[in-house]
Amino acid sequence: MGVTFKPVFNRTGKKNKKGLYSVHLRVTVDGRTAYLNPKLPKITQEQWLGKPNKWIKDNHPNHFLFNKKIQEKMSELFDFADRQQLLDKAITLNKVEEFFTRRGDKTLFNDYVEEYIRTYKFGAPATKKKYETFKKLLDEFNSNIRFSNLEENLFLNFRDFLFKEKKQRGNTVDKYFDPFKKIVRDAVKKDYLQKNPFDGVELKIKKEKPVRVTLTCKELEAIENLRFTTEPKSLEPHRDMFLLLCYSGLYYNDLRELTGDSLVIEQGKEFLIGDRYKTGERYISPIFLFPRAKAILEKYSFPEKELPLISDQKFNESLKLIRDKAEIGKNLFNKVGRNVFTDQTATMGFSELMQKKFLGHTKDSRSLKHYVEIEVEHILQFLT
Repeated sequence: MGVTFKPVFNRTGKKNKKGLYSVHLRVTVDGRTAYLNPKLPKITQEQWLGKPNKWIKDNHPNHFLFNKKIQEKMSELFDFADRQQLLDKAITLNKVEEFFTRRGDKTLFNDYVEEYIRTYKFGAPATKKKYETFKKLLDEFNSNIRFSNLEENLFLNFRDFLFKEKKQRGNTVDKYFDPFKKIVRDAVKKDYLQKNPFDGVELKIKKEKPVRVTLTCKELEAIENLRFTTEPKSLEPHRDMFLLLCYSGLYYNDLRELTGDSLVIEQGKEFLIGDRYKTGERYISPIFLFPRAKAILEKYSFPEKELPLISDQKFNESLKLIRDKAEIGKNLFNKVGRNVFTDQTATMGFSELMQKKFLGHTKDSRSLKHYVEIEVEHILQFLT
């Protein structure tokens, strides 16, 4: 396999009025040629020498920096070719161009992660946010991780860092290893690593069983019947948004994505239809089943006006006050509304397949078990 790299001046040979021309790096693989741009300012014919390590003449004011930049880029290309040969991998022009155009230090895994996040097409904003948080945590742990450093001891130290330094729970620690593993697999696929360093590694992350919180009919009614005649009156719209979660099965972030097109009426029945903020999966929420959902939307003139939404943190803080005001001895948070909706639709006799469409699920029915928890009162309500 023939592979050559060479700096060239004015690769087209054409002259222009300004007399300034670009320097490129010519790559030839088995007779096929491509030109890579090291992004140097253009120079004149009189400033070009073309000799190894002295491509730019001394008569250029920045000859030292230009020659250094060319040398660095050439070294990267030769190192890449050597690694491909060592791994017994084929070298193609596409591989060379992809390697060359990748930003950052080519030997630094942290930079690889940053470039992966910048170029990967994530299906949902929340997924990208998880990867960005992982990158932030990884840099805080060690901002100078070389590909050669990726081994079991580093993985275990990162795990302990999340547990001990960041005070993360097992489920959260496990969640941040998902992007770690996926990006490492991508690096293996692109020949930055000879094999997957996660193979055979036992992280032994102890995960807690999620505590499911839902509301009884009496508790939900207590929240519905709250009156805000005194301060803080600002809790009323936040109470209403929580009830909308209970009647739609959406998350709070999904409410932010609602538009006029989301409200669909079929045969006189209202639906909220859209894509989940977290996963991008399609949902069809039958809010016609809960008249109060329609009343809330009309109360806030949706879709002519935006819903009264605040930050997740402030919303959860408001839910604590609402909980206390309703005298409910449970924690109220974003996901409780989704659980309430699922319990209610389950008592109505809807199949798991139908509920998965309501919630925007695509996984098998086991994913639904976290949301469905039928109690005696639900069964009695269904029978009556």
